[in-house]
Amino acid sequence: MPNDSPAGNANADIWELIQALVLGRVPADRILELFYWGQQPGILEMVRAILDLRPESRAAIAAFLTVAHSNSISTEVERSGRLVLSSPEITDAAAILREVEKAALNTDVRDPQKKARNS
Repeated sequence: MPNDSPAGNANADIWELIQALVLGRVPADRILELFYWGQQPGILEMVRAILDLRPESRAAIAAFLTVAHSNSISTEVERSGRLVLSSPEITDAAAILREVEKAALNTDVRDPQKKARNS
């Protein structure tokens, strides 16, 4: 008779995880890295909080962290409670994107055929 209790399902999930680890389906270096990071104070709570964000907020944070160098990120908490993350790399990237968008708009204005194709 199958065990459909939550505890039974949890035990089955743990057993499947152990089997995956033992059978080498998860690379050892990845397991060690996860273990190392899991030991950092507050990391699990931070990861859970990020995973609970709306997808677009999570994507914005991921994009920011992908572009910015960790040693260049600064934070500021405004009186309103808003947290502002900033980095020179992001500022540079934003300026480049604005120039690309501006150039694309200027090209469309000068090239009516391209403007018609994009419409």
